[in-house]
Amino acid sequence: MAKTKVLAKKSPVVSDKKETQVKSSASTSKKRIETDTRKVTGRRVVQTEIRKADEPTLAEVGAVSPARPEKDPLVRAEQGLKSAIEALNLHMNTALGAMTEIVHLRGGQEASAVRAAPLDRASAAFRRLIADVVDHQFAEILPPLVALRNEIAGNCADSNASEGERELRTRVLETLDHVFALAGIECYEARVGESFDSLIHLAVGEAHRSDLANGAIVEQFQPGFRFVNGRIISPAKVSLNRR
Repeated sequence: MAKTKVLAKKSPVVSDKKETQVKSSASTSKKRIETDTRKVTGRRVVQTEIRKADEPTLAEVGAVSPARPEKDPLVRAEQGLKSAIEALNLHMNTALGAMTEIVHLRGGQEASAVRAAPLDRASAAFRRLIADVVDHQFAEILPPLVALRNEIAGNCADSNASEGERELRTRVLETLDHVFALAGIECYEARVGESFDSLIHLAVGEAHRSDLANGAIVEQFQPGFRFVNGRIISPAKVSLNRR
């Protein structure tokens, strides 16, 4: 019975040692797992950074991207007109600022005269610049309209067309002429016998007449069109005399 009691007293010591060994083993395993995890995580971070470094940047992608298609001509024309108007506004603001400074420097009775003359000159210059911009834009769209007008004018004399068709063509022709007049465009005729002028005439044929000088106009096929300031839109098409 005494031996049994001794063994019973020693058994808790053995149990404590086993528990300590188990805890130590578990702690060691946990540390190994954490170390391995750090290593694996470190590899993943490095691999991710390497992969990101290999990926092209947005600037590189944009550099190799295909060129954009050219803008539509109408869009380019609108942008050009907008830029021209902005430039004109800038010049006008600069001129008005300079004139205001002059008026402040010159007081009294001279102020009104100083104010009026530069403003008139600036307004006239502004109107001329606007007219030039508008004329430039018209120059791109008017030749097709002139060609359409001449074609309709030629079809108005078609004897095979019905009366309704001739009336419709006549109304369209009158409408186009009215639009041209509002835009400051006039029609001019080439007279038979007058000298050929390459600025306003376009030779499209030849004829032989003994009663006309060499190089004189024999016939007009289509009238010419020009702005009221003399700028030619479409020259008159004529035939010339060759002797």
